[in-house]
Amino acid sequence: MLNREAMFEQVEQWQRSGIGKQRYAKQHGIKYGTFQYWCARYKEHHAGQAIAMMRTTELPTFVPLTVAEERTAEASASTIIITLASGTRIEIR
Repeated sequence: MLNREAMFEQVEQWQRSGIGKQRYAKQHGIKYGTFQYWCARYKEHHAGQAIAMMRTTELPTFVPLTVAEERTAEASASTIIITLASGTRIEIR
């Protein structure tokens, strides 16, 4: 039986391969049920790492807001348009 690190490496190789789990497992002599188990453990492990990183990352408690006085044809007095740094626009009417 392979250890956790070896199985996680197999899961990463499978992800890069672009083929299905069942085919990958068969090609590498791994029981399909065993491979599914390790894929699930891999997913749980990496989800746990992401959550831990979010907890340690300092998030701003206040983000300054800049108000533009510009009025355009698409924005009326009853419309609020918020443009995020990513370019995403949120319109509130």
